[in-house]
Amino acid sequence: MEEKRCQNCKYFFAYYIKSMRGYFHKMPTDGHCICMELSSALKKKHISKCLACEYWKPVELQIEERKNIAGKYIERIAEYLSDVSIILSDDSGRVHLPVYNGEDTFK
Repeated sequence: MEEKRCQNCKYFFAYYIKSMRGYFHKMPTDGHCICMELSSALKKKHISKCLACEYWKPVELQIEERKNIAGKYIERIAEYLSDVSIILSDDSGRVHLPVYNGEDTFK
């Protein structure tokens, strides 16, 4: 079983750096806590000592929540695109996109 630490908690948001090649790398100990139950002083204390607090929850819960949220946004985007397709289509169902002529039409 993995040791309980701030760095593997649902409420810990890690900091990342971008390499010269454009890849993102997680900083092993740097980040911040978003648990609303803890004061700023306690958050800093626990993170600096790599100790879990009484509100610790597995990081897998954070990952699952983010996936669910992303899935909901993707579904909403798909609905919007479907609506746009209907608006832009003619009676035969073909989509006719407006042609951009380089002029700003939103004056």
